[in-house]
Amino acid sequence: MTIKSLFLLLHCRKLECTENQRENSILNPKTHITYHNGKTETQKQQQMKKELLEVFDNQFPDRNYTIEIVNPEFTSVCPKTGLPDFGTITIRYIPDTSCVELKSLKYYYLEFRNAGIFYENITNTILDHMIEVLQPRELTVKTEWKARGGITETVTVSYSAQQQNNRH
Repeated sequence: MTIKSLFLLLHCRKLECTENQRENSILNPKTHITYHNGKTETQKQQQMKKELLEVFDNQFPDRNYTIEIVNPEFTSVCPKTGLPDFGTITIRYIPDTSCVELKSLKYYYLEFRNAGIFYENITNTILDHMIEVLQPRELTVKTEWKARGGITETVTVSYSAQQQNNRH
C-alpha cells in the first residue's frame, strides 16, 4: 500500500467519506484549468469543502470577545508554476452564536494543500466560508506568504455584520 493510498484511506475513514467524496478528494486525478492568457495547465481540483467546517454553540453570546486562530504551516500550490506556497493564516473573529471547531478547521485547511490557487483567492475563500458557517459579528482573515524570488505578500480581508446590516 502506498503512502498516498494509506493517507486517503485514513483521511476518508476519519471523516467518514462516501465513495463519491473519495473520488473528489484532493488526492485524485488532475483536472485542467485555462488561464486568462489561454494557457491550459493541469492542476488539482480546486473546490474547497466548507462542509468540513464544524461549529459549536458559543457559551457567552452576550459578550464580545475575540478568538484568534493562527496556522503557521499553511500550504498550497501556485497555479502558474506548480511550486509550493507556504504561509501563515490568522483568523480573528468575534463570535455571535457559534464558534469554529479547530480539528475541523485543520481538515478544511488540508483541502488547499494541493490546490492551484492564488493568495488572494485563498484569503477571500476562507473569509466567505467562515462567514457562511459561523455568521460572526466580525471576522478578519490575514494571510502572510513566505518569500519566493525575494517577494513576500500579505493579504487581509475583513467582515462586519454591523456594516453588512447597515448596507441593507
